[in-house]
Amino acid sequence: MPSGQPDAYGQPTAAGEAGAYGEAGAYGQAGGYGQPGQTWPQAADLRPDSGPAPILVSFPPPTEQPRLTVAFRAILAIPQLFALAIVSAVAGVVAFIGWWAALFTGRLPDWAHQLLAGLVRWSARVSAYLYLVTGTYPPFTLDDTDYPVRLITKPTRLNPLAVLFRYFLMLPVGVVAAVASLGLAVLSVVAWVITVITGRVPTAMHEAFCAIIRFMARYSGYAYMVTPDYPGGLYGDRPEFALGSVPPGFAASQAAAVTDPLGTAAPEYAPTGASPAAVQAPQAPEAAGATGGPADPWRLVLSSRAKALVTASLVIGAAVLIAFIVLFVSLASPAVNSAVTRASALANINSAYGQLNGVLKTFPTQTEACGQSLSCVTALDGKVSRAFGTFGTNLQQAGVPSAYSGDEGKLAADTNAIAADFSRLAGAQSATQYEGIVAGMDITSTLDQWETDFNGLESALTRG
Repeated sequence: MPSGQPDAYGQPTAAGEAGAYGEAGAYGQAGGYGQPGQTWPQAADLRPDSGPAPILVSFPPPTEQPRLTVAFRAILAIPQLFALAIVSAVAGVVAFIGWWAALFTGRLPDWAHQLLAGLVRWSARVSAYLYLVTGTYPPFTLDDTDYPVRLITKPTRLNPLAVLFRYFLMLPVGVVAAVASLGLAVLSVVAWVITVITGRVPTAMHEAFCAIIRFMARYSGYAYMVTPDYPGGLYGDRPEFALGSVPPGFAASQAAAVTDPLGTAAPEYAPTGASPAAVQAPQAPEAAGATGGPADPWRLVLSSRAKALVTASLVIGAAVLIAFIVLFVSLASPAVNSAVTRASALANINSAYGQLNGVLKTFPTQTEACGQSLSCVTALDGKVSRAFGTFGTNLQQAGVPSAYSGDEGKLAADTNAIAADFSRLAGAQSATQYEGIVAGMDITSTLDQWETDFNGLESALTRG
């Protein structure tokens, strides 16, 4: 394509073009990530293909942002987050249906791919806005629009076996994504303070944030079966792979074969409204060097400082995650331990009650069988006294939590009183003395109160 002619995106090509994310521009021109003159592709008409379908994301260079909107960025993003939550709930159902469809057909239905890819795209825009990558407010749409942050992918074939085990395959990279996102949230606070003061995110932070957001988008796309490509690129793209990759909108034909022998060219995405003459392979650069070629906004080559910040985000995120786990365990442990202690105490008390109840159930019939034999009756009274004494000992050893000491104390007092009453009856030496002891006590009322207090303690331990 001659110099100065429009490319597939309607932008001037070759001479004067900025390079891709830190690479030298074509024909010896300076440019690249964060430099003036960077061109960004127009919206694309994504056509299904059986070839690779990576999730490609482009970001704007760091620019000045209004300090006022930066100061209230988190508040301004609330409507976006609310809308995303609603769409995510719908996407969960769509992903479930799509999983079954992909399992049997090897492909997501077009309508499911469109919605799920749109959700990933929208999430990337909101993340970029929230984390100060761009100051442009995101549109409320799933479609690919002319927004500073672009994300494109296309429907493609899926491996049914990988679909079957998708949620197991995504677990390792899901942990990395979670840790990186936590670290990003912490680092964004530092970036927010700097940007409120200076009006601009430091370049290294901007690059690192772009890399993490892109990685999170790729993880989401893989989880939603938007793409079969396993998530990668957390530390950006390797400069040695930038062998003139073909930007979306160009046919991956002879130019890709010549300039991209490793097969790293971007897939064929046709731009909206592109004429057949516009959608053609770009000519190989004449003097671009090993990593030259047309400006490629889909590549992200990080500086050493940006890579260090990505590593810092992982370390910080891991520390935050471990702290959350420790805090959760520390908060949950008392409740768990309390429940276990209550259950153990209740089991011990019920076991002691079972032993006591065995004695009390036979007491009436055995007493009646004694007839007029005082010694027989007093022996049974002594047996009941010892049974209540044993219950009292078991109650003390049951391990009732201190929170229920009041209920335990009332039951223990009743138990001791009943044991003492039956001990006095067991010591009677004559029928007259026995009758006098019985007349001086209200054994029936005491037993009723004991049963009420026992049920109260049992109910308290059960309810917690």
